[in-house]
Amino acid sequence: MPGGEASPAEDPSRVEEEFSLHASDGASEQALQAYAVTKPEIRDRAFDWDLRLQDMLDVYDGAAADRALRAAADDLLDLCRDQQRWLAANTGYDPSYQEPMRLWRSVVDGLCAGAMNIVRGVDRRDETLVRKGRREIKAARALMTSDEYFGAWGPLLIH
Repeated sequence: MPGGEASPAEDPSRVEEEFSLHASDGASEQALQAYAVTKPEIRDRAFDWDLRLQDMLDVYDGAAADRALRAAADDLLDLCRDQQRWLAANTGYDPSYQEPMRLWRSVVDGLCAGAMNIVRGVDRRDETLVRKGRREIKAARALMTSDEYFGAWGPLLIH
């Protein structure tokens, strides 16, 4: 294009508009903004993450020896970091999803911090750091099972 401008199809900041007809609109067209990250994508990612997380938390809960605890925390840390990257890269969603995404981010950050402290604590033989990590993971799990968390996710879980 002249002047080095990107064509509309190539412009990443361009937002497409979708038009839909609703019976309640009296056959008028209403512009709806299309978002880069859709509700089904968020739901699918949350479902997949939760399944993987539950398996890892089962291993974490059963880890007794330092080596097993460190391995479980290290795996949990990898999963959380992957989820943090996904959350950071996928911000183009409907603003009405802000609260569930904020809470999800809080859970992920808490699990990451706890797992990191356990890994460092086991490596340094610092039981205080391990206990701190366990408390952080416990707090993140409590948030994840709270009424606030489930209430915020309600609109995203309904089709």
